[in-house]
Amino acid sequence: MNKNKVQVVAATYQVNNDHDDNREYRISASVRIGADNTVESIDAGVVSTLDGHSVATFRRYMGGV
Repeated sequence: MNKNKVQVVAATYQVNNDHDDNREYRISASVRIGADNTVESIDAGVVSTLDGHSVATFRRYMGGV
């Protein structure tokens, strides 16, 4: 076994729609991507108005379930 190799088996990214100039709401969440480049889950989501008032939250979406 070669101990010098590292393999990423999953990664979590913080994402949002701030780049969309036409958005009506700001949406952000943590997205977990698996080794096969598929979304495993979307966690800790927040939907807010553009001036910062929270209108919805969600705890977890698990794809394929």
